[in-house]
Amino acid sequence: MNLNPKKILYVGSLAEETNSFKRFATLKKMGHQVEGIDVDPYIFVPFWLRFHYHLFFGPGINALNKAVFEKVKIMSPDILYVDNKPYLKSSVLRKIKSLFPDIKIVNVITDDPCGRYSYCWRRIYHTFKNYDIHFVQRQINVTELKKLGAKRVEICYRSFDPVFHRVLSDTKNQDAKKTVIGFVGSYEEEREVYIAFLVQNGIDVEITGNGWHGGKYWDILKPFYKGPSVYGDDYIKVINKMDIALHFLRKANRDQQDSRTFEIPACGAFMLAERSHLHQQFFEEGEEADFFTSKEELLKKVLFYLDNPELRLQIAKSGFDKSYAAGYDHQSRLTNVLETIYREPVKKNKYKRIVAGIYYDPEFYPPTINAINNLSEICEELVVVTRNHSELDFPSPGNVRLIKLGPLMSVQESEKKSLHSKIISFVNYTFTLWKYTNKKDTDLAVYYDAIPLLSFFVFRKFISRKKLIWYHNHDMPGSQLHLIRKYSIGWFSSKYEKSAMNYINFFSLPSDDRLAYYPNWNRMDDYFLLPNYPSLKLYKKRAHHGFINDEIKIIFQGTIGEDHGLEELVSILNHKINNNSLRLILKGSVRPHYKKSLTEQAVSLGVADKLEWIGLGPYCELPALTTTCHIGIAVYTGTDSVRKTLGTASNKIYEYAASGLPIILFENEQFRKYLSGYSWAFFSDATAPSFEDCIKNIVNNYAEYSKQSRIGFESGLNFESEFYKIINRLLSDLK
Repeated sequence: MNLNPKKILYVGSLAEETNSFKRFATLKKMGHQVEGIDVDPYIFVPFWLRFHYHLFFGPGINALNKAVFEKVKIMSPDILYVDNKPYLKSSVLRKIKSLFPDIKIVNVITDDPCGRYSYCWRRIYHTFKNYDIHFVQRQINVTELKKLGAKRVEICYRSFDPVFHRVLSDTKNQDAKKTVIGFVGSYEEEREVYIAFLVQNGIDVEITGNGWHGGKYWDILKPFYKGPSVYGDDYIKVINKMDIALHFLRKANRDQQDSRTFEIPACGAFMLAERSHLHQQFFEEGEEADFFTSKEELLKKVLFYLDNPELRLQIAKSGFDKSYAAGYDHQSRLTNVLETIYREPVKKNKYKRIVAGIYYDPEFYPPTINAINNLSEICEELVVVTRNHSELDFPSPGNVRLIKLGPLMSVQESEKKSLHSKIISFVNYTFTLWKYTNKKDTDLAVYYDAIPLLSFFVFRKFISRKKLIWYHNHDMPGSQLHLIRKYSIGWFSSKYEKSAMNYINFFSLPSDDRLAYYPNWNRMDDYFLLPNYPSLKLYKKRAHHGFINDEIKIIFQGTIGEDHGLEELVSILNHKINNNSLRLILKGSVRPHYKKSLTEQAVSLGVADKLEWIGLGPYCELPALTTTCHIGIAVYTGTDSVRKTLGTASNKIYEYAASGLPIILFENEQFRKYLSGYSWAFFSDATAPSFEDCIKNIVNNYAEYSKQSRIGFESGLNFESEFYKIINRLLSDLK
């Protein structure tokens, strides 16, 4: 869309160091007739500041509104553009609209009006309905502002100013001391914890920003503190001096991106940022920037990039190029804003709210994480009700609201709680799930496994209006009632599973073979196959490496225990395959007695240094580990109903393929049925000689098998390939 130059009255902070002023100046450079009113002299005045800022009351508010109204009458603008927090009264906005019906009244919000600091905005909420359009940073704000009466809400992310955010070619040459690792930003507790962790592990981090004095780790960080926040060219110089520029998002604002997301790469610096859904969308991980979720991952990546300066410089260059090529600059963003203002809104076929219930933290259920990330695309808000089993959460899209109930404790700790505690936990979970399922704007509820379904069965008669109910089961508890402790929550959920299914609309399983355990389900048009494949959104690329130091890394990821052939694998770790040594990496949870037993076996065979244990960690970090390995192990020798139906239900199999790993599977009818047609799938009887033969066959043509496994993932063995079929069906039922 080509827009003619517009007359724009710009209302916002016009202090030269602000991004608001830079956007104002950019609109002028774009050829528009722009006049501005600086809100700062009206709002930030002694005594009245708190009244103005928090209560939307005081002489400054009145004076600002009068100035805007008089300026509109004189200028007769096409657009009244309010940058961020609007201090304009409803009465004034209505008068402006009545005098100039064709004017577009626009509010571009860079803060989070409904987040932790919403008390600063609440007096303004009633004015939202008087704007023609709002632009927000977070998908969840779209839903929130519409609830507050906003007519139209669109997304516009942050950006950078090419004139200001730039590479200073002489900075590192002129300064005798450059910053190896640095952070620019104000204090937040999590930022302090992460940076202190680096310092405690021998990494110096220069800190520039406000509020760092007096923190828990101030004594540790004080030697590295360089002073308060800097602005103007001083800010650009600080970033330019950094070899590694750390970037943390502000949790209080529910940020998944912010200005520094784009400013750091635009300054030519290598950005090591907190992982988020949007960060991964804007920059290719490991190629245009890099990301971390935990402090352990941050330390690991800092050490890696300190040892690989050439790669670091290449990533910084690619990030710089991406910033311009993808249009992350002010002018590109503002062009999109203006075009959107004059474009007829597209009516999207979306649910208002979807509620997802899973009793155990989704961080331990990758297929549920994949579903959450994809369901978020067909709704304005996705509420996930779960329990608090994981300190870290997957960086989901901005419209995902994660409600974690109860104090933080592991699944094992929760299993050891008293019956009374377990009942209270279930009742609390059931009530919360009902509360969100029953909300007026909830259109669809998705219940993962039998315990949330039992909760639904309990409160089904107390739902005020009919909702679409989708039940997905990946553990088949109904077929294993005899294996579950009698009168436990799991026992009741299994016992009443089939009764509860009489009240659902859709049913899905990760394997068609498991449908035989549900003879009561006869509505096949409402049944979906949803294999436990990994997501294209997470596994974006395959590994591109051979055997480093002549070592073959074999990985098993998941719940570590008997029935996976691990004892036999340990027994051959002292062997060499085509002159390559072997290393076995075990990633996941493990019972202490089994870890002790396997470790003792490795010690007795003299291969303890070739057995590596890696505990539980955030799922989003898993690809980074798996892609450093060479062969995946997916052996299940058990014969229960779950293990006999794992052909499309074992997510680890396909996570290996997504990472470009050939796979060793157990030789049985189930795995042959689904995977015998793939060249990268090798079958073993779980004995030591069989494992060794498989490894030899893989090594003989490793590059091709690795390539073909990734092709298999991309061409169909991915979560989206099946999920989009279900989404299309769900949307067809949306009225």
